Amino acid sequence: MMRPTCLLLAGLVAGCGSSGGGSPDAAPLPSGPLTLYGAGPTSADNGIAEACTGTGSGRQVLCVRAGASGDGTAASPLGTITAAIAAARDGDIIQVSGDATYPESVKHGDYDGTCDNGGVALNLSLLGGFADDFGERDAATYPTTVSGDGASAAFIVCVMAGASVIDGFVVATGNTNRGIIASAGGFADEGGTIVVSHNVVRNNQAPGVIDDVTFGAGISVSALAGATAEVSDNHVHDNVSGRGAGILGQAGPTVAEGAVVITRNRVERNTSRGSHGGGMNLVGAVDVSYNVVLDNQLLGELGGGGWGAGFMVDGNSRRPRAVVHHNVVIGNQAASYASGEFYDEDVDATVAFEMISANGCVDDRRSSGVLVDGGNLGDSTVTFRNLTVVGHRCGTAEVGALVVQGGSDAIVEDSVFWDNLGTGDAPLDFGIDDTGTVTVTGTTTQQGYPGADNTTDDPGFVDASGGNYHASAFPDRGAFAPGGLTPEP
Repeated sequence: MMRPTCLLLAGLVAGCGSSGGGSPDAAPLPSGPLTLYGAGPTSADNGIAEACTGTGSGRQVLCVRAGASGDGTAASPLGTITAAIAAARDGDIIQVSGDATYPESVKHGDYDGTCDNGGVALNLSLLGGFADDFGERDAATYPTTVSGDGASAAFIVCVMAGASVIDGFVVATGNTNRGIIASAGGFADEGGTIVVSHNVVRNNQAPGVIDDVTFGAGISVSALAGATAEVSDNHVHDNVSGRGAGILGQAGPTVAEGAVVITRNRVERNTSRGSHGGGMNLVGAVDVSYNVVLDNQLLGELGGGGWGAGFMVDGNSRRPRAVVHHNVVIGNQAASYASGEFYDEDVDATVAFEMISANGCVDDRRSSGVLVDGGNLGDSTVTFRNLTVVGHRCGTAEVGALVVQGGSDAIVEDSVFWDNLGTGDAPLDFGIDDTGTVTVTGTTTQQGYPGADNTTDDPGFVDASGGNYHASAFPDRGAFAPGGLTPEP
């Protein structure tokens, strides 16, 4: 299988595209509010708000209101975010009023194509969602929209040492460019932290001509050696790129385990036209948790194939450990297979308390919800604990809902696999489509599979038609076991 080219943010390739179709063979989606099963965004902003100081000595809190022309106080705000950054010093806060659109590309740091700031730290908190008088902050009530200038992404933020934040904005370029590009850490190991949180990132598109190595449209983050990146509590939807249209998260090859955190995001209806990674394309030592990943499309129009419509984890050439847990992955559609989750070459991962349900099928004998693969860079080993994998009804499938390829290994423990149907509506939970192994223990599997404490007994879902897949007959198995997802949507 083809492996995606792992690019640092400075090497993002431009492109454009269109949206894709549905998943008619999948089971119905569970109903529920924005937050499903205890996952997804928890609030509209991070709650930080301070009195505006304007420009002056000491630490500055600079306030911005569209059309103003002052010095950054509440009574006389600055008129653009760009003007506030020009007046800012390291550690300042920029607060931006809402019910307005800012048609500018916000560039924070010396972005010259390499995110090299010359070793000089400029760390800011960029905060949206304020009332016009800055007496209140509520990003849901006062949406602050940054639309970009057309020529560049809406936000381009490069951090070298220290910490910077982008929080509480609507980021929508009208499909003219990318939404947020953010990088932490320089090429001399300066470190640093970038946090992208509580943003609504929608209708962004990689500019120019999309090809199969055009990465990222909604949020793209990267962490180099000694640095960390966090993408949290964002609603990322209706973005278009070649790969990773919703979120691109990259941990550099020497980055420590867990340095790139992708948590509590809702990622839906994003369209990737390339071959790998639909809603999210995640590279290296990532920690992926409590995300809701819905209805993302991987069209496979470019580069052939089409694997990993919900999200893809790639090993970044050195087999770092990825940690994936408490995610809800529903209704995604790949052009080939692995419509839910895809663990590609050289991945060492632990995956726990995942609900993977009703992801789509195609006319391929390997149609599946989950794929573990290997390739030129090495095979993968993934340990799955407390999965609930249900409702993959694939009429041409002959392998399984969880498929292993390329000599890789999958270990499945304490899980529930049910209503995953293949050719002739036969239960089809696990399979090997090359070499490799699948080891299953303590699992309720409709197909039946050899292994200690496996059973074909009915799991006793509380309300399968309503999307409540709590297994009452086996309460310690699956995604809703103690420590797992909240049973009720």
